[in-house]
Amino acid sequence: MQQLAASPAWFVVGEDGGGNLYVVDLAPGPQGTFVQVLFVDHEMSAGARWLAPSLTELLTERPATLAKLGPEGGLLVRVGSRSGKTLADVQPTTEVLYIRAGAVPSDLSALAGHRLRTLVTESAVVANLSAITELPALEYLQLDVTGWQQLLRAGQVPSTLLAAGLSGRAGWTDTVEVVNGLLAAWKQEPIQVIDVPVQL
Repeated sequence: MQQLAASPAWFVVGEDGGGNLYVVDLAPGPQGTFVQVLFVDHEMSAGARWLAPSLTELLTERPATLAKLGPEGGLLVRVGSRSGKTLADVQPTTEVLYIRAGAVPSDLSALAGHRLRTLVTESAVVANLSAITELPALEYLQLDVTGWQQLLRAGQVPSTLLAAGLSGRAGWTDTVEVVNGLLAAWKQEPIQVIDVPVQL
């Protein structure tokens, strides 16, 4: 298998009723086989388990046990006081990074040049938020409204983003302002807000 957090080349062919998927891999790693079958566990944030070299073999041989899951840490790292991990645990193969509250804010400048594809955090738990402009492969960024406001005002929303997420709670006006700012960055139409007066 390629060391990927997920892949658009994993074609879903079945599920087990518990939210887990069976996928055919259309882009295997160097030692893999085209159309090998993988098992994607919905409780794992990244990666999959190898099952069989083909769907035919899976159905006829019916492997009794799943292959061991590869190390999640190679693809996904969770930083924060509960995980016990820091940004020093981020490896060159890491694609997904979750940063939660720790004893001190995590300094994002330590990740300059890193090829992360996904970053999920809140502005209050990181330092040097502007350092995300030094992440050349970043495709998904999730921040709170305060963090997005900071990036929008500074013109530092990464041009590599394919999607954006909002975390936490914020006022309606600020949230719409941020969403419209992001839509404008991608030259999309803004959310139209219509105020409807109501007499009580």
